[in-house]
Amino acid sequence: VPSGKTVEFAPTGADKVIFEGKVHADKGLKCADCHSAPKLFEMKTEAKGAPKITMAEINAGKLCGACHDGKKAFKSSDAANCGKCHKK
Repeated sequence: VPSGKTVEFAPTGADKVIFEGKVHADKGLKCADCHSAPKLFEMKTEAKGAPKITMAEINAGKLCGACHDGKKAFKSSDAANCGKCHKK
């Protein structure tokens, strides 16, 4: 998602997740940081049939959790951080 754009995900049993490209770009990240080898995420054009993102995977260090581990970025498994991604 380029800077200035957002993508919303509607997880089952949780508030929606809003991914903001600007927030990540402002931290110096480029699309290829997550969308090239080793790929954390497929590009939209490749995402047909992409696996569902779960907190279990993220908290195990996969997908968003590859960075959101409490070292590189805020820890996804810390309940105090839920509202940073999940919005009512």
